[in-house]
Amino acid sequence: MDPQLLQNILTPFATGTSQWIGPILALGTPIFWMLSTIELMCVFALMVVNHDIPGMTEDLVRSLIAVTFAYILFINAADWMRNGVIGTLTEWGGLVSGFSADNLSPDGILQEGWTLAHTIFTAVGLGTALRTPLTTIVIMVLALAIFAIFTVAAVMLLKLLIDSYVVAIGCSIFLPIGAFRFTSHVIAHYVGAVLSVGLQLFFSLVILGIAQTLVAGWVVELTTHAGFITSNIEIPLQIAAEAFVFLVLLWTIPAYIGRLVVGAVIPGIGASGAGSLVAAALGGGATAAFAGASGTGAVAGGINSAGSSSSQEIFAANLQSMLTST
Repeated sequence: MDPQLLQNILTPFATGTSQWIGPILALGTPIFWMLSTIELMCVFALMVVNHDIPGMTEDLVRSLIAVTFAYILFINAADWMRNGVIGTLTEWGGLVSGFSADNLSPDGILQEGWTLAHTIFTAVGLGTALRTPLTTIVIMVLALAIFAIFTVAAVMLLKLLIDSYVVAIGCSIFLPIGAFRFTSHVIAHYVGAVLSVGLQLFFSLVILGIAQTLVAGWVVELTTHAGFITSNIEIPLQIAAEAFVFLVLLWTIPAYIGRLVVGAVIPGIGASGAGSLVAAALGGGATAAFAGASGTGAVAGGINSAGSSSSQEIFAANLQSMLTST
């Protein structure tokens, strides 16, 4: 098996998203300054209408601070969010798990699944298949199930890594919209999305680190009892059951933690159901590419879905506040 199979999918996203920074800044900067100008014009207009110089001066200072913060975040989002926030959380996850980045990489997880499945396959000989065909079929199915479980886990981690690039860099295109007071909540959604992906990566690595101890024991047990695998179906059955339990934990816990972040709009992979996980495992590169591309759509869809309730409420509250002040 190619040791760089999944890395060959991740690398184009890491390289491609880095090339988005220039165009995003070029497209977003005029929008940002246009909305910033409108924001300041609203402040000055209200200042003239209300004849409340002290009160509107305070509002002007708040607007200037908000615009400055939004602009600094916009021009540094790619570095601060991907390499800073998500990169730091990913590094912490590796340190807490106590394992190297290679073992906790998507290819490392896939290779471990292949090692377990290959050990079971090689233990089943032609003579065993002829003497006990039913037992042989069950063992082969269990070996395929173990490999499929590890493949799904590797694809889940690969999706999160791709999301980290797409969300942190690609979705920074939404930040210029936050220069205006009625749409400033977009910045909170973006930061929440970045924190959500970072926390999901952190807890995914922690859970995978715990699973590494079991995997090492499984490999030793299969290697030691290779000649008894066909006569003792309990060994591959136990490995498949324990691997499935860790897959469920990897599927649910990081997604739940990610949704706890205030303003997070990235749905956890658990929300898509087991069917999409199997499809991700069987779809290979095409599905992983679609998963990464869905990162931008997730933030956009989150903003739209949040816009149906939270953004309209924020807009109405701000508008009512402005009208009341006049």
